[in-house]
Amino acid sequence: MNFIEIEPKTPLMLHIYKESKQLNIQIQLERHLDDTTAVITLNYQGNQVLNFNGVTIDLEYGLQQAAPYMWKNVRVIYHRGYYILKVFAPDGIKTNRRDSFRVSIGVSGRTDNPDLSSATVRDISHSGFALASKKQVESLSVGDNIVVTFDDITFHIRLEGVLVRTEERDGIFIYGFKSTVFCPHLPQYLALKQRPAGGRVLRK
Repeated sequence: MNFIEIEPKTPLMLHIYKESKQLNIQIQLERHLDDTTAVITLNYQGNQVLNFNGVTIDLEYGLQQAAPYMWKNVRVIYHRGYYILKVFAPDGIKTNRRDSFRVSIGVSGRTDNPDLSSATVRDISHSGFALASKKQVESLSVGDNIVVTFDDITFHIRLEGVLVRTEERDGIFIYGFKSTVFCPHLPQYLALKQRPAGGRVLRK
C-alpha cells in the first residue's frame, strides 16, 4: 500500500508512544501535498493545539482490516493552522493484529452511548477492547467513539475507543474498539487479570 493511494476523508489512526505510555488518536486525511505528505484533521476533544515533539508516532491505515498497513516513525507538525503528516517511506507495511494479546474480562461496564448504557466488557488488550451485548445497537456504527467505565479488583477503569468492527455470535452482538486514549491503570490491571486466578490470556 502506497501512502499516496490513501483516499481523502479516509479515517486513520495515530499510535503515539512516549516511554511506557501509549496514546491512540483517530485522524482523517484531508488532502495530499505530495507523495509522502498530507494535511490531516485530528478527532479529539479539546481546542488546544497538540505538540508532537519528543514522541514516537506510527500511522495505521485500514481500521476494519485484520491486517492493516502501518507507517513507522512518522512526523506530525502544526503549521499555519493545519496539522501536517509526513511519512518517510512511501509504502506501508502490512501487520497482523492477531500478534496482540487480549485478556478475558467478563465484567459489566457503563457506557456513554444512550442506546447501549451497559454492556459486558468482553476482553481488553493494550490497543483495544470489545463489548458484548444481547441487543443490537443500530445507531452504533464503525467510526463512532465510546467511553466505557467499570470497577474490578480495586481498579476503576475508563476506556475510550473508536468502533472498528461488529459481529454476531449465537445471538450475542460483539463490538470491537480501537483505544484512542491511554488508561494509566490499564497495564497493572491487565497484569493482574493475566494471572491464573485473575483471568485467561487469549490470542487475537
